[in-house]
Amino acid sequence: MNLSDKSRLICVWIGSSTVRAGWSFDSKPRISLPPLMARYRDRKLNRTFMFVGSDVYADGTARGQAKNVYEPGNNIVNNWDVLEGVLDYVFVKLGVEGSNGNVDRPIVMTEPVANLSYARKSKYNRHQNRIRANNMG
Repeated sequence: MNLSDKSRLICVWIGSSTVRAGWSFDSKPRISLPPLMARYRDRKLNRTFMFVGSDVYADGTARGQAKNVYEPGNNIVNNWDVLEGVLDYVFVKLGVEGSNGNVDRPIVMTEPVANLSYARKSKYNRHQNRIRANNMG
């Protein structure tokens, strides 16, 4: 298969426990990892480190900084920075290099990413509840 062919789709399934990704011509996903990311700055080395998926468990500091894509207990994306980091990692592992940070290929992605109205509504409700609690206390 010619990976430079623009008609090849990137398929990404973002589940609550696993992110799977691959090409449309693959019989099974090439990448499977937990939807986790950790980012921290090492002051001695003056460098920022980012760990994605199971790599989060490889470093003690990263384990303490690990964040999940989803809100605990459901499949609503609430941490978009983590999702962006996981997707960047997936595209790098698939060998996709887009110009100016863009992916120049069609992408098929599962529903939780497209569940924006529910995520916005739940975020708004949590925000309003915090405001009410602060005003009462």
